[in-house]
Formats: sequence, structure tokens, C-alpha cells
Amino acid sequence: MIHKKNILKRILYISLLTLLILTTQKLYAQYILTRNFEVNLSTAPFDVEITGTSKDVYDIDVDKLSATVKNNNSYPISGNVTFNNKQVTTFEVPAGGTKALSNLTLTQEITSGLSAGQYDLVVNVTAPYATTNNSIKVNLKGTFTNVKKCKMNETSLGTTANPYLVYKVEDLVRFAQEVSNQGNCTTKVVKQIDDLDFGLSTSYYNSNDTSLGNLNENANDGNKILQETTTGTGFIGVGTFTGPNDYKPFRGTYEGNKKAIRNLYINTTTGSRVGKPVALFNSLEGATIKGLRMNGKIKSAGDSSSIAGWVYGVCNITDCQNWATVECTVNDFSNGGIVGTAWTGANLTLTDCWNAASVTGGSATAGMVGLVFKSTITMERCRNTANITSTTTASSDSNNGTAGLVVKNSSNTGTVNIIQCFNSGIIKGNQNVAGLISSTNGALNITSSYNTGSVTATATGTYAGGLLARHRAGTTNITNSYSAGTISSGTAANKGGLVGYTAAAASLKYSNSYYLSTTATSATSNVANTTISRTKTQMQASTFATTLGGAFKYVSGSYPQLTWQ
Repeated sequence: MIHKKNILKRILYISLLTLLILTTQKLYAQYILTRNFEVNLSTAPFDVEITGTSKDVYDIDVDKLSATVKNNNSYPISGNVTFNNKQVTTFEVPAGGTKALSNLTLTQEITSGLSAGQYDLVVNVTAPYATTNNSIKVNLKGTFTNVKKCKMNETSLGTTANPYLVYKVEDLVRFAQEVSNQGNCTTKVVKQIDDLDFGLSTSYYNSNDTSLGNLNENANDGNKILQETTTGTGFIGVGTFTGPNDYKPFRGTYEGNKKAIRNLYINTTTGSRVGKPVALFNSLEGATIKGLRMNGKIKSAGDSSSIAGWVYGVCNITDCQNWATVECTVNDFSNGGIVGTAWTGANLTLTDCWNAASVTGGSATAGMVGLVFKSTITMERCRNTANITSTTTASSDSNNGTAGLVVKNSSNTGTVNIIQCFNSGIIKGNQNVAGLISSTNGALNITSSYNTGSVTATATGTYAGGLLARHRAGTTNITNSYSAGTISSGTAANKGGLVGYTAAAASLKYSNSYYLSTTATSATSNVANTTISRTKTQMQASTFATTLGGAFKYVSGSYPQLTWQ
């Protein structure tokens, strides 16, 4: 039996212990409540502000966030900063001290998996007592990606291994501005990562952003970026051009990465850009453009195209497709599906390019290159499948011409090489109209190429040809090629199955080349005994494809096609 005195002692002991615990808890809670520290948020150098007005973060590798932790206590504190539940940095602040947390970089790893929305940059105090302040708001526009903007002018970027990257329309606009200012991006490698659609808000970091200013020459529309690029004068291309002696071109490499640029909108029929070349790239010099897929509408009162307005120096355009309509509303300019003008001394190579959208011009108009002026151009495995139309009625313009691939100027300098190319679009113009090239004065070599599109020259006294309209001077060699499209001319006698007209002093040589017998009476309109024609049945036979050589393949019920098609 337990003694009563011992029981009383135990009860007293338990009561005292309970009172001590309760007292300790109360003191502890009071001590916790008297903790005194604050997080003072600084305005970051780039894109973050204090609660209430959040800012966009476009570039996670260069936009640095900042915060200041001020400790008003008599003891030190420590903690960390987190974003997306991932630690950004840690800190320790002595009693009464202040700690500036600067250059808080949100890396791709930290932002992984996030999409558009507003998120907290959280400051956590972990010792000696825990609390959290999440009053820094970071506003994400679009999925975070490892974007590197040209405007940053980082010398470590712009190489093949580490190019500038284009994810959104704003990146493309900034790139264009950088080149116009002849900044670091002008000679570097730029790579497009995603498809861009100028008409979709999802192709912008923030389609309501006004920070890029008035781009479309309408100062009263609010300057929202989507509005700027799709109305008024529309997108301002890469590089500038005032004249042959005053231009700021792109001289680097643009890797289109087989990505699309959709709903590109340029309308320079009014405004400050009237008469100036317009395209995605207004001017190129010594540049390389690869793997672009263009779509949209380009309307101008000057030289125009989808890829390049004017080209200088040694340039290469490879694996580019145009599905954007190109229209010039005035005479005496050059318009093409891929290039507007290759200017004096240019050496342009187009490989594996395709124009699939209509091109309408007032003078020199073609599916690939509007005008080759005293330059050399080589195109290989290129095609035009769209309608090409010149609307001018002027007969005095020596550069007036319409063709499926290229218009050559009247100068006797320069060379055009056409290798394994074809036209199947409808070609119609006032004068010098042909399936492949309108005219030539210098050297022309057409090899393993063909035309199946109809060719129509409307003016009296002008020329139309299945492959070449007018051979003014120089040497032309047409080898292993054919034309099977219908041919019409304002003067019936001025049409040729292969060449509309050749000057007496010019050198024209055919080698294993033919035309459809129903399209003309002669391969060359003004040269007798050049009847190298074949009937439709003969040209659609397997033996005809074999005759043309290894670049062609037989297609049952059709004319021969190139093996790469």
C-alpha cells in the first residue's frame, strides 16, 4: 500500500512540472512574437517590382532580381531565397545588420515546368526562428526558356555552338533593332527555336507589351506589340537600306531550324519605308540564311520578297520556303519570292529553296529572285509552283521581265547558273516572259531543269520562251532540259519553245534539250532549223526521262521530274 505522504509529494511534483512547462511555453511564445526583422524589397535592375505592380521576366539568364534583408533584432538571423520551391541563394545577417541580395538569377533549372503566370520569389528566415515573406511577385510571360537576347551584346554568344536564340516575336524584333544599330548580333549566329505566328498572342512573351514603342508608324494605337506587328506598316525587317551606298545589312548566319514564321505582315505602300527594300531581312551582305518557312503577306511600293530585300557580297540561302504573298503596287521595282534584288558584285547561291506563294510586281518579277544586277547567282534544286505576274505596261524599262525563277538585268556582266530547278506556276507579264529566266546579257547556264507552267507575254513585239525569253548577248548553254508549258506572246512569231529570241552576236547552244511540239514552231523564234521538239506522248514516256539523264526520273502519266522532288 502506497503511503499518502508519497502520493501528495508526487501530485505536487507533477503540478509544479506542469506549471513550469506552461510558463516556459508562454515565455517562448512571447519571445517568438517579439521577434523583429523585416524584408525590404528593392526595385530590381530589370524586371521585378514590389508587390502590386509585377513586371515581366523575359530572359532568365540575364534578368537579375534583388532583395534586401534588414535584421532589427539583437541576435543574428539566417535563411534562403526560393523560387518554384527551389533555392536561389542563402544569407546570414548579423544582429542589427542589413544584407543586400543581388544578382538573383532564375536559371532554367529553377524555372523548369513553369508556364505563364505570377509567382512568388520567397524570402525564408530559417534561424533562429522561422518565417516567410513572399511579397516579391515575378510575372512570367510564356514558358521560361533559356533565352539569350541580342540586345545584351554578350561577346561569348553568337557562335555555332552557342548562338543567340529566338523564341518569341519580341526576340525577332530586338534582333532586327540590334542589326539596324549594327550591334553585336550583326555578324553572329542566330537560331530560331520555335515557330512564330505574328497573329497569335502565344508567340509573344507579352502581346500587350508597349516597351518596344511605335513600330507600325501609327502613334495613336497604344503601341501594344501584337498590334504593332500586324497593322499599319507592320514588322520592320532586319537591317536597313536607304540606297546602294547607305545600308546596314545582316552579315551573320540565321539558322531557321526548319521553323515557321507565320502571318508575317509588312505593308509599306505608305509611310517612311516607301521605295525601300522590305522582307524579313531588308538587306544582307555576306550572310547565310538556312531553313526558314515563311507565311504571311508582304505589300510594298518598292523592292520586296519574303527572305531578303537586297543582297550584297557572297550570300547563301539554303532550304528556305516561301508561302507569303508578295505584292508591289508600283512600277520600276524588283520583286521575288525569296530575294528582291541581287545588287552589283553579289555572289548569291540558293539551294533547295521553294516559292509556293504568288508574286505580283510592277517590273522585274520572279519566283526566286526579282532582279540580278551585275551579279552572279547560282540556284540548285530550287522550284517555283506559284503564279508570277508583272502588272506594268511600260515597254521602255530594260529590266522589265517576268519569270518562274529569275529576272536578269540588261548589263553584260554577271552569270546565272540554274541547276536541277523547275517551274510549274503560271507566268504572265508584259514583256520578256519565260518559265525560268526572263533575259540575259552575260553568261547563262541551264542544266537539268524544266518548265511545265504556262508562259504569257501580253505586249506586242516582245518575247516569250519556255525557259528563256530574251537572249541579248553573251553565252548561253542549255543542257539536259525541257519545256512543256504553253507559250503565248503578243506577237505570235516572237515565241520559242525554249528561247524566245536570241541576238545575232550572242552564243546560244542547246545540248540534249527539248520542247513540247504544240507550244512553238521552233526552239528559238528567230533561228531556223532548231526544231528539237517532242510530242506529249514522247515526253511522257520512260525513255524520255532516260534521255535527259540521271537527274530525272520517270513519272507515269506525267512529264519527267527531278529525282530530288
